[in-house]
Amino acid sequence: MNRRNCVRAACFVGLVAWGGSVADASPESDVRFKEAVALQKQGKLEDARQKYLQALALDRAPSILLNLALLEEDANRPVEALTYLRGYLVHPQAKPDKVAKLKADMLPGLIAQTARAEVHAQPGSPVSIDGKEIGNAPLKDPVDLMPGKHTFGAGAQSKEITFAAGETKVVDITPTPIAVQPAPTSVAPPPSSAPPAISPGVDIAPPPPQREEPPSRTKWIVGGSIAGVGVVGVIVGAGFAAASSSTKSDADALAAQLGPGSCATSTPQCTALRSKQDDLNGQRTASWVGYIGGGALIGVGIATVLLWPKSPAAAAFVPYVDRNGGGASFSGSF
Repeated sequence: MNRRNCVRAACFVGLVAWGGSVADASPESDVRFKEAVALQKQGKLEDARQKYLQALALDRAPSILLNLALLEEDANRPVEALTYLRGYLVHPQAKPDKVAKLKADMLPGLIAQTARAEVHAQPGSPVSIDGKEIGNAPLKDPVDLMPGKHTFGAGAQSKEITFAAGETKVVDITPTPIAVQPAPTSVAPPPSSAPPAISPGVDIAPPPPQREEPPSRTKWIVGGSIAGVGVVGVIVGAGFAAASSSTKSDADALAAQLGPGSCATSTPQCTALRSKQDDLNGQRTASWVGYIGGGALIGVGIATVLLWPKSPAAAAFVPYVDRNGGGASFSGSF
């Protein structure tokens, strides 16, 4: 009879007390343990596993760990069996004689069926195997794996490694440090009052001349700006002329309504008429100022373009506008 059959028959060299109570577990955990043993004897391994896990969640007794290890081995899950067996072997309440026998008999067989990975990663980074996180680096113990290809990850690092049965490999997924080149340092020469030595036969080129704004471009900018102001002045004059035409019509209509000589005395209608006449005079004045000043500035703008001096530094231009018209003073070397 092989070991797996012995486990099912509860004859694994007296290592597990399948019946009765678990002396090292709590009462509620003992109930789950008894249910698990009964299911395991019936060959219902998955149902028994669930009951064992419930008992283990209530009390981490060594007998529950050992029975889980034997059940997982019987179900051909050596990695899980090895996990629970290691938990039993280091449990402070485990019996020394059973520990010695399990290390000699059961442990080597499980190790031969599995592989181990010693994972090295950046401290604090979460480590994953095949997409499942197993803890943060550094990991205290090697990780038990089934033989085959596995993907290890830690942060942005990833590595794929294949394991054989019974093999242990070091998996280093620590980021490679980036070497930082020191910045070059320049040493300034000591100050010297002596002029630099000039080798004979070597010509020293004069510094390149500074680039100045082309005079043709500047004259168009200045002349165009002056002429533009003049155009605005003409437009304003035209606006006042239109307004004065409307005001004159209103004043003529009011005067015709009052009749000639009717404003010898002060009346509200006569006051309104005089106000219209004052507005008319002001609008006509503003219109003439706009026409004259705008026309003058347009002429100055054209003259600026035509008479722009060859040396911009020698040119001076001062425009002006007043109630009687507008103009500008311009001087330079032509």
